[in-house]
Amino acid sequence: MSPYLIFALIVGAYIVYSIKILNEYERGVIFRLGKLFPRPKGPGVMLVFAPIDRMVWVSLRRSSWTYRPRTSSPRTTCR
Repeated sequence: MSPYLIFALIVGAYIVYSIKILNEYERGVIFRLGKLFPRPKGPGVMLVFAPIDRMVWVSLRRSSWTYRPRTSSPRTTCR
């Protein structure tokens, strides 16, 4: 086999492995080289490159977004 063909197969497999699909109720939080992207990615198709990027899935089905105001502040004592 030609070395170019082997290289093309490896690059093609890497790109196919990098495709991530998020459902309508999911968001993806992307970390690039350990730093957080400013906004989460929405639903749809995206590329996440393995050695550089890391993605954490956040499901909006399981999360509760109700706001509860604090009624009293916790007291701490410093000695």
